[in-house]
Amino acid sequence: MSGPLLLLSCVALSAAASFFLKLGATAQVPGGGLVALAFHPHTMLGGFCYAATFALYAVALQKVPLSLAQPVITGGASVVTAVVSVWLLRESMGAVNWLGLALVCLGLYLLFAGRG
Repeated sequence: MSGPLLLLSCVALSAAASFFLKLGATAQVPGGGLVALAFHPHTMLGGFCYAATFALYAVALQKVPLSLAQPVITGGASVVTAVVSVWLLRESMGAVNWLGLALVCLGLYLLFAGRG
């Protein structure tokens, strides 16, 4: 798998992990305790996605400089998570928030463009 594809996979898995963790955290869990929450299917799926992200990140670091990988994964996951949260969870964001995401995207573009 190529470096950019590994980074894209990390972004997607990290965003999915946050999404599923949110679903698990807001679910009506019988007993309502920490253990019940931790073993909710959505929470467990989120944990699996985080573990997969971690493993792919390690592989990506064999092919991509850390100075590119870390900002791309964290920035990209932040953008994807925010968009998915608005789209699927019906969360709201104001114009300034959208501008912030656009600036993150610009920053990610500049990171790649600067690598020539």
